[in-house]
Amino acid sequence: MSGVLKIDIAETAEELKAVLEQQQRSSQRRKVQVLWWLKTGQANLSNSAIFVLSVNCAGSTTVW
Repeated sequence: MSGVLKIDIAETAEELKAVLEQQQRSSQRRKVQVLWWLKTGQANLSNSAIFVLSVNCAGSTTVW
């Protein structure tokens, strides 16, 4: 199936929110925030905001 991406996030929304609040580095905070948005349904993978946040730095999506 080309063009279909499925992500299973093991952490609960509450766990992600707690981790998000603990992050001190903005780069790490953005990554956790994207996961939290996806988990809570506030965003989906086709949202341009997700794309902008996840590829802000070259190669950052491969590091996750």
